Amino acid sequence: MASVLISEDSNFLEISKLAGADPMSCSYSKGILHIGGVSQEALDMAIAAYSSDLETYLLKPLRKKRSDHISRRAYEFISSKYPVQVQQMFQALLTEAHISGMVNRMTYIQQMLSWAKTIAQATIDIDNQLDVANSRQDILAIDLDFTPFELSDPSITIKASLEISD
Repeated sequence: MASVLISEDSNFLEISKLAGADPMSCSYSKGILHIGGVSQEALDMAIAAYSSDLETYLLKPLRKKRSDHISRRAYEFISSKYPVQVQQMFQALLTEAHISGMVNRMTYIQQMLSWAKTIAQATIDIDNQLDVANSRQDILAIDLDFTPFELSDPSITIKASLEISD
């Protein structure tokens, strides 16, 4: 078993790949990474490669993981206010309103679509911030505050939409 002293902030998965090891053969305890099935030389070479390109092996995967986490939270937030089946019904009502020229109903439903679009734009803005973050701490500090979206939720309903006959 090969071992190396390493920060707990390191990307153990990437190090194990570089060493040619099964990620399941890794363990970390008291600052030491242990990898079974590889020589010490292979682990030392992996650490050298890893350390020479933290952008590829640490920061880039961490940015993606953080972006995915925030995007998932945004989707869950929208779905908590407007579940998927409600969104689908609004889409059907919007299509009907468009075909029938029901401008007032379209305007009413558009409030929710515009609101959801502001959340989507916020996640894009977060991705732009993540793209330029150049440390693990900076990446992990980037988050999305949902309070403004909670306050700006138009709280539209299917019932109210159906009552708008133009």
